[in-house]
Amino acid sequence: MQVSLKDAKVADALLEAMSPGLDDPDLDDLGDPEQVQGVQDFLAESQVGLFKPPPSIRLDRLVDVFNQRLLAALDSHHRIRSELSKPEVVAAFGDEEGSVHLDGSLIRNASSRVGRPVTQEISFLLFDVLGVQGLRYYSRHADGDRAICWAVHGQVRLDLKSAEYLDPANDEHRAAVQLVSDLYELPVAWAAAVQEAAP
Repeated sequence: MQVSLKDAKVADALLEAMSPGLDDPDLDDLGDPEQVQGVQDFLAESQVGLFKPPPSIRLDRLVDVFNQRLLAALDSHHRIRSELSKPEVVAAFGDEEGSVHLDGSLIRNASSRVGRPVTQEISFLLFDVLGVQGLRYYSRHADGDRAICWAVHGQVRLDLKSAEYLDPANDEHRAAVQLVSDLYELPVAWAAAVQEAAP
């Protein structure tokens, strides 16, 4: 969810927390200034929120993509089999006979040539063909309980429970921005460790 942030000081403080030394002329090139500005603009408008499903959501239309029975059913579908037989998928996940079966590690693979096409096909089948309303999965970028995520179909209306602006004093917000900066290879300063201010 994005809304306008009238006071850019919050965004500036977040950027400073994310990238100590950004204005240091002794640092190497930090990346394309337009890219840095684009990230700054995005952060200035970003909020994080908690949503709750409305009473109209059907519990039988919520699925866990790592459920073994669901994985087995998806594995046998011709559209998924077509993705699993691609050479790059076989090279990465094939057994001795070159056979690939859908499992959690393949789903969590972040490669745009291996994992992403498979998960996109799964999403199409579940949301557009079967009418699933929500899909529980585990993030590629976290572990444990923090890795549990939900993908909710765009037609499902969610009730906003709470929302807050990104805050540089919030450790979770800082860690999330740093994770994304690493993931998308943003300028090095965005991924720099946050240094505690001297008391």
